[in-house]
Amino acid sequence: MAITKFVLSEGVLTAAVVKKPQRSGPEWLNKTLKSGAEVRDFSAELKKKLSAWSDHDE
Repeated sequence: MAITKFVLSEGVLTAAVVKKPQRSGPEWLNKTLKSGAEVRDFSAELKKKLSAWSDHDE
């Protein structure tokens, strides 16, 4: 099961992350990343979500 997806189109990177991991039809939250700073922020947010999901599952 994927939790992130990325699309590069015409020089614009669009990232999506699931709102909450689930097996049936996840709800995706899309975000357009226009700069390196936005990519870093997205990465930091994703790490926090992964940590929270992991802590919640234990």
